Amino acid sequence: MLPFVWQQINTELGAESSFSVVPFDKVALCVGNVGVHACNGSNVERVDDKIPDQVFTVSNANNGIYRVYGIRDYFVEQVYWSYPSTDTSTDSYFPNRVLVFNYKTGTWALNWDCITCFGYFNPQNGVTWSNNDVTWDDAVPWDSDEVQLLFRQVIAGNQEGFTFVCDADITSNAAVLQITDVITNPVTQLTIINHTIEQGEFVYIIDCSWSDSSNGLNGQIFQVIGVIDVNNIEIGPIAPFTGNYSGGGLVARVSQLDIQTKEYNFYAKEGRNSYVSKVDFMVDKTGAGQITVNFYDSTSTSPLLQDGLYNGVTLGTGVLETFPYTAANGVPAPVEFEQNQVRLWHPVYLLAEGEVIQMQLTMTDAQMTNVALMDEDFQLHAMCIYAQPTTMRFQ
Repeated sequence: MLPFVWQQINTELGAESSFSVVPFDKVALCVGNVGVHACNGSNVERVDDKIPDQVFTVSNANNGIYRVYGIRDYFVEQVYWSYPSTDTSTDSYFPNRVLVFNYKTGTWALNWDCITCFGYFNPQNGVTWSNNDVTWDDAVPWDSDEVQLLFRQVIAGNQEGFTFVCDADITSNAAVLQITDVITNPVTQLTIINHTIEQGEFVYIIDCSWSDSSNGLNGQIFQVIGVIDVNNIEIGPIAPFTGNYSGGGLVARVSQLDIQTKEYNFYAKEGRNSYVSKVDFMVDKTGAGQITVNFYDSTSTSPLLQDGLYNGVTLGTGVLETFPYTAANGVPAPVEFEQNQVRLWHPVYLLAEGEVIQMQLTMTDAQMTNVALMDEDFQLHAMCIYAQPTTMRFQ
């Protein structure tokens, strides 16, 4: 007699990636070949209905399905899955995307990063006022979970052997890619073994040594203008500098925020187009943060804000400031109480009309290479859209 009887509870849905299983109290989440699934022991069902096609971007090459790794972050109530994606211009044996699932709100997001493994870490010593390892200049908020004794932290490891903490209170990425060579003629080329970086991404460089003790490329953000191979990238534009590279250096990815709303038309039942004059955004106050609000109309894939700038039509800058207004923003005096507020309501004027209006919150190349903006957080709480009906749909 066999002590156990194996029974298949679903012939179509299940787990395909061994390390993708993330346990909950009533279900276990896992990544299968046709979806992200939840199993309660008696049934299996999909939980990724909002992103039904995303699972099909998991690469099957180079044992890609076995490189999917998942973990649950209890503090921010999210699940992370790192995986190798087919939606990339860079061939790699390593994961290059992180799928994020907020299980409280049912929302999803994608991060561009290389994480080969997740785990938990409970620090045995918390950070106190007398701690010698953390200073006021470090990017560690004193109320962060990272400094708490025995707090369960999510840690991650990458393809170069770095191990780092995934902390929601830190607004910049860790410098966990090592530079092994820099060539500055005729183009600036970085050698980073198995970098997994793609063309168009942005990188922040620190700790390179230069022959004349200058900063060289240190402390600057550059865009990746070319991927030579899995170990070499080209960056630019580079301002003139002195000295030659003599060793060392680390690179941190600079994440480019990209949030797209749904397509809005509040008068669809009447068969009318919609005109949106402005949108008020409620955001967390920052010291000097900003973001650009782009917009599309009538299902067009061409952003109107950029089209207007190219054609000499002024539609405004589209910039949403997340810091308190001052006289420099065109108002006669600082807005009353904004300096002491935690959240701010700030407007952006769209002047957009069409069958539908869609907004995109992102950062321009100039904003991405601004080091002062790199460490600023962005938290959006609410939007108030000012709209009115216009022409009939087929006029």
